[in-house]
Amino acid sequence: MRIGGAQPTAADLAFQGRPSYGADTPADRGTEIRERVGLKPGGYVLWVGRLVPENAPDQFLEGVRLSGIDAPTVVVGDATYQDEYKQALRANAPANAIFTGYQFGSAYHQPSAHADLYVLAAGVEGTHPVLVEQMAAGNAILARETASNYEVLDDAGLFWSTPAELGQLIREAWSDSERRKPPWRLRPAARFGALQLEISNHALPGALRALPGLTDPWKSGRAPDEGAPPLTL
Repeated sequence: MRIGGAQPTAADLAFQGRPSYGADTPADRGTEIRERVGLKPGGYVLWVGRLVPENAPDQFLEGVRLSGIDAPTVVVGDATYQDEYKQALRANAPANAIFTGYQFGSAYHQPSAHADLYVLAAGVEGTHPVLVEQMAAGNAILARETASNYEVLDDAGLFWSTPAELGQLIREAWSDSERRKPPWRLRPAARFGALQLEISNHALPGALRALPGLTDPWKSGRAPDEGAPPLTL
């Protein structure tokens, strides 16, 4: 990449085209907020976002309804200009749905840390920050089938395209707690306090060799952080 006419460095070339974002694990894993509304660990389905049609909370709620599970549905988010749409959501939501409104800080981190199952319903392309945050929280993920969601999740989630398909996935996941353990979930000792994004094993060594004072970790016969499963975006 060029910045102000400068020539690209080896490090620039190594990282060109690679994602440079991640997400911290929830800073607050407390239980006060969850207990305040009567939620049990791993006992609810979580959705997060603005309550607008493009985020499809209506399809999420329909999928939960079709699943037939008797577990709370937690909807985190709001919209200040969608009163009619929000009224329709509440009218058609499962009886045990909880609408929390906007939540930030601990009020968002705590429910995320204990959900186990998160649904991304938005059909808008692009990387959704909340998706990366929920991956960092260690939740199993049921995501709308889009090219960008495939790129982010790869085999670390399950995909759906209709409320009926979502309902089936929720029902299957809820009947077996093992299915709610995502295969990519890192061991606690290997999480380093943040979700680690894998960098190309081919581009980075060359960049390291070109930087003064740095050695090539691949010469030792192992990759850095060996033993911690990488997450490929």
